[in-house]
Amino acid sequence: MNFKIVVCAFAILFLVTGCKTRVSSDLYTADLVAATEGESLTAPLVIALEMSNEAKCKETASSVSSAIQTQFSKSEFIGCAKVEYKTYSRFRVQADIIDISRASIETEKAFAIGVAFAENEYRVVYLTNPAANRAIWDALPEEMTKYKKYE
Repeated sequence: MNFKIVVCAFAILFLVTGCKTRVSSDLYTADLVAATEGESLTAPLVIALEMSNEAKCKETASSVSSAIQTQFSKSEFIGCAKVEYKTYSRFRVQADIIDISRASIETEKAFAIGVAFAENEYRVVYLTNPAANRAIWDALPEEMTKYKKYE
């Protein structure tokens, strides 16, 4: 049970700056088993926020990281990336892994990873908290939100 499961690489979750936000994580089967057996775990989660270009990505990295840290104790800027002609500013955080078959499907953090075991298979979903996501939005630099509406 040590092989790697790549979970929903870059699942689109919500709009932050009027642009797309993507998240991705790599989980191990051992993590899924432990989480569904009641162990408290976290896993690295990459949050990617769409930027207008690579220069803006690098210019705003520090302030966007500070905004993300309003909801996560640590945010690490891991670079800019192009995906389908769009530029994304990428940050790594530690996200809670929650057994959603035993607990409510709610999280206090902006993002979490939900895991359930049923019918001999593991199901993995990304969980979001609208209030926590709004707190990140509110902490973003005004230049990123001035002409956009939070949705």
